[in-house]
Amino acid sequence: MFAAPAGCAGAPASAQDGSAIIAHRSMATLIARRYLVRGVVQGVGFRFFTEAAAVREGLDGYVRNLTGGQVEVLVEGLEEAVGRFERLVRRGPPLARVDGVQAEGLKPTGRFAGFAIRA
Repeated sequence: MFAAPAGCAGAPASAQDGSAIIAHRSMATLIARRYLVRGVVQGVGFRFFTEAAAVREGLDGYVRNLTGGQVEVLVEGLEEAVGRFERLVRRGPPLARVDGVQAEGLKPTGRFAGFAIRA
C-alpha cells in the first residue's frame, strides 16, 4: 500500500506539518549523561576543552571543577553527538591525564540552553 507524503491529501492529519514526526525523532534520540572525570584534569584547560567539544557537537549542559580534583560534566543532546563527545572527554586535552571516567545515564530535562563553564 502506498502512503501519501506528509502535507498531501490522504496523509494523516498529525503528519501533515511534519511536527509530530520531528518531535518523535528528537525525543527518541535525545539523551543525557553525567560524567565524573578523575586524573590531572584541573588547571590544564579541561573545562575549556570540554566546552569547545560540547559546542561543536551542539550539546547543552555544563562542566565544573569539584573539590578533590575531579571534573563534573553534564550533557544533553543527540545520542550520536554525546557518543563523539564522550570519546573526547575520555581522552582530554594535551596537558590533561584522564585516569578514569564514571558515566551515568540520566533522563533528559531540556533545562539547559547551551553549554556553560560553572565555577
